[in-house]
Amino acid sequence: MGRSVAVWLFLATTACAGQQTEDARPKPSADAGVDAAQDGPTGIADSGIFPSTDGGPCQAGATGACYTGPPATRNIGVCKDGTTTCDKGEWQACVGDTLPGTEVCNEIDDDCDGTVDEGCSCVSGTTRACYSGPSGTEGNGGCKGGTQNCAGGSWETLCVGESLPKVESCNGQDDDCDGNLDNGNPGGGASCTTGQPGVCKDGTMRCSAGKVSCQPNTPASSEQCNLLDDNCNGSCDESAGCRIGVHRSLNSGISAHFYTTSLSEASSSGYTIEYQNFYYLYKTALTGMTSFYRCLKANGKHFYTAASNCEGGGTSEGAMGFIGTASTGCQSTPLYRLYHSGVGDHFYTTTTSERDYAVSIGYKYESIAGYVWTAP
Repeated sequence: MGRSVAVWLFLATTACAGQQTEDARPKPSADAGVDAAQDGPTGIADSGIFPSTDGGPCQAGATGACYTGPPATRNIGVCKDGTTTCDKGEWQACVGDTLPGTEVCNEIDDDCDGTVDEGCSCVSGTTRACYSGPSGTEGNGGCKGGTQNCAGGSWETLCVGESLPKVESCNGQDDDCDGNLDNGNPGGGASCTTGQPGVCKDGTMRCSAGKVSCQPNTPASSEQCNLLDDNCNGSCDESAGCRIGVHRSLNSGISAHFYTTSLSEASSSGYTIEYQNFYYLYKTALTGMTSFYRCLKANGKHFYTAASNCEGGGTSEGAMGFIGTASTGCQSTPLYRLYHSGVGDHFYTTTTSERDYAVSIGYKYESIAGYVWTAP
């Protein structure tokens, strides 16, 4: 035959004169191979004389379906038949047939193998929702997902338009998208001074209500008997029932002063109250305190001391309360002790002016007996 035969298939579209219309296909004959060599273009699959008359050349102008690709791909995927036309008794080249191409990711069987988009992760040009942040953060705070594009059959790494968690800052927002506002004290942590008195003085920089400010390490609370300003009002232990008042009386007939925690005793035995609650002692000893004893001397007068043996100069009548051995910083004040040898009277005061006046009228300043308080 002299030529290689591809698989060309012709379907008659124009009937030749003299053919039966019910079956226009060529009839096999002994010289079919010769006709194929004479009349058919390369690759005709049948006798090469279809359509023709009586085994002669094809009818001029007749057309037929043709396909020049591998037979297994014909009419698979994008592969489609083309058209061949009879000219001068011969079939011309196949025109318009669609042959297998390179597979691309487009949801089409481009290589006509019966499988769509093999080797593809996605369809090029499509998009999908994406989010590359930590699990559980999307939708919290300013975190939101974006869009991922498919190019060349693979999803691009970039997630376009997404917003990811940020480092938390003190702004009243959930920057790190964990569902909490300003968590972790962002911008804070440094030691600071609040400008408040008492236990509220020392503080730490803390994020609160979207701002960093100095917050007390110990917040204000009700006053306790602890020599501290618990309610941060500038005074300590006030009105907490910590202290007992000491009244000062004078017996002018014998030039003697008397100090007692009992109001009835303060106004008995010829004594008249000079000052009610002249100063205060603590009912219970705290750090830096010691008992304050009332001592009776041989002459029937009293003096007051932190010495339990009454300094060897009298008999102890017991402790009235507890006095500071040094300044407690809790609004304590010195209790000045003076003595008038002419009348044998001990005198105590909390003011320097009265102390100095007493010295001017014959009293001798001895010492600070301890530290007392001027408020309950």
